[in-house]
Amino acid sequence: MHNLSHYEINYDVDRFSFIKTKKINMDDYRGNYVLDWKEICNEYVCVGIGNVPHFASQYVFAKALNSGRTSEREEMQTMYIEIITRVHEMIALGELPKTINDVA
Repeated sequence: MHNLSHYEINYDVDRFSFIKTKKINMDDYRGNYVLDWKEICNEYVCVGIGNVPHFASQYVFAKALNSGRTSEREEMQTMYIEIITRVHEMIALGELPKTINDVA
């Protein structure tokens, strides 16, 4: 399980209502979906800069709606955690902007 406390994620906020539990084995659900990182990065730059948790929750919920998998909460939680973790890593490496002012 990833430690997400440094991302200041509020699990009580309605927009994170698909979060079932803080403790799941993500490896059990990763094989159920494919994340297109080029698409995710493009979407983040277009609409998500500055609020990674909100961006990730909206992206995951839209993906689940489009594929008819909104009842797969553990899968959605796994996608969400994977997206915020990777996007924050990419921001730290300078591969994605942290704020709108960082966009070239």
